[in-house]
Amino acid sequence: MSRPSRRPPPPRHTVAVEIAGEKHVLRSDVPPEYTRKVASHVDATIRALPGFQTLEPFRAATLAALSITDELFHARDEIRRLREEADRITHELTDLLEAAEAAAAEKRPVRRPAAAPPSAPEAPPPLPTWVSTPAEEKRDPAPSLFADDEPELNLPPPDE
Repeated sequence: MSRPSRRPPPPRHTVAVEIAGEKHVLRSDVPPEYTRKVASHVDATIRALPGFQTLEPFRAATLAALSITDELFHARDEIRRLREEADRITHELTDLLEAAEAAAAEKRPVRRPAAAPPSAPEAPPPLPTWVSTPAEEKRDPAPSLFADDEPELNLPPPDE
């Protein structure tokens, strides 16, 4: 009885990156260039937050995670929409091809089915701006650095 062959584990890469001014050493099995690209995106997302320099690091990371997750959800919706559109077009082309084959077999001209009017692609909703206000400030209406109409993420203060 032969033993199943073992695959060697993927190579591990160690990469030093800086995110929001903090240095991190990351270990991963993906190429270092990809790790740097991902870290750069996280860094850019944090730096784009309103008032990011005054945010505590965990709040900035939480808001960046929300923003990146929102981008992911929008991308998934767009992929779903594009797949549905590709399926619709594939069915239309299949119907047209079948009609052409049937017409050729009968030696008659092909009559194209009435095409559905092209639909305009849906514009994705604008990406939200995430704002974090400490829980104690929420109870005490102190002046805010951010507009009152911006969505807020209220997190409890960290346990010390």
